[in-house]
Amino acid sequence: VAKFEHEAVEQATLAVQLDKLDEDRVAEQRDKHRQVTLEKMRRNKRFNEEWATRGWEQHARNETRRVQREQQEWKFMESQYNKADETIRRVRNIATEEVLDGIDAFEA
Repeated sequence: VAKFEHEAVEQATLAVQLDKLDEDRVAEQRDKHRQVTLEKMRRNKRFNEEWATRGWEQHARNETRRVQREQQEWKFMESQYNKADETIRRVRNIATEEVLDGIDAFEA
């Protein structure tokens, strides 16, 4: 009987040791998974921050280009307006001179 009791104690001790090993392994895997998850979250956060920073930088460049483009468009429109205005002024001056020359010729 003592032999069986001794074997039962040894098996119980072994079972406790194996349970402890299993618990330690589970705890280690949980900690490792937690560390991996935290690192993944850190990387994602860094990526999102970098992405946002690049987005704001690109937005600033786009706004600068937009302002430059609008300024060029305004300069072009102003030059077109000035050319048209000058053409009208020239035509009016020529017409005025012709009328005045016609009046001078009629009076002479």
